[in-house]
Amino acid sequence: MRFGIHAERVWPFRLDGVAYPVSVRGRRIANNGDQVRRWALDGHGLCLKSLRDVRDDLDNGRLVEVLADFSAGQVALQIVYPPTRVQPRRVRALMEAIIEGLR
Repeated sequence: MRFGIHAERVWPFRLDGVAYPVSVRGRRIANNGDQVRRWALDGHGLCLKSLRDVRDDLDNGRLVEVLADFSAGQVALQIVYPPTRVQPRRVRALMEAIIEGLR
């Protein structure tokens, strides 16, 4: 199971600073990370998800972490909004809430 839109994808595993890119193919592809999580919960196979997304499932035994010694590394997060001379307060508040939530 994979997140994305392409039939083939590389999972970027790292161990002790050494990259081990692994090509994966699957029968299930989604552009919605929660759908990939649901497929994993339903027993359809392995998935590569942020620990933040599945921590509760791991803590409560609904999912099991495999390859724990390997890290997929960090993923950049971007917030995109239209350019304006004055940034709306709600945009700034959203950005601050996201930043705080990720700490």
